[in-house]
Amino acid sequence: MYIEKSAGIEIELKGGRAIIQVLGNAGSYLATFMQGTGARAIGISVAYVALYDPKGLDIDYLLDCSDSFSTVNNLLQTS
Repeated sequence: MYIEKSAGIEIELKGGRAIIQVLGNAGSYLATFMQGTGARAIGISVAYVALYDPKGLDIDYLLDCSDSFSTVNNLLQTS
């Protein structure tokens, strides 16, 4: 899948990488969309937490762990 810039340049998403700020409405949609096209979210920044993995983050898992404020605090809590 390609996206097209306003200058008419096509960019292939497959194999692409991105860092996403906040997993709210737009960020979670973008991360899920990218994952579906073969691109990877290699980093996210949410509130006081930043996560990075050069191999790609498991977006579905992070969304399951996020709270109503789109933070991944539940992921970092220990019992």
